[in-house]
Amino acid sequence: MNFGRLLVRVGAVITAAGMVGGFGVMFVDADSPWVNLIALVPLGFVVMITGTVAALLSNAPGGPDDKRPPEPD
Repeated sequence: MNFGRLLVRVGAVITAAGMVGGFGVMFVDADSPWVNLIALVPLGFVVMITGTVAALLSNAPGGPDDKRPPEPD
């Protein structure tokens, strides 16, 4: 697994934790400081986008992970 794919998975976990935790606490007690977990959602999206870009750029044509057949000369 390359670094980009790892970042996508970490970003998904951060986003899910922020949404479930933040909104869950907000519905129970809106004045709780734990409502600030909602701020993790944009951070998770940034990490996912960074991971997507890194994964796409690391799989350059002709690289070791390239599964396509070689182009004819």
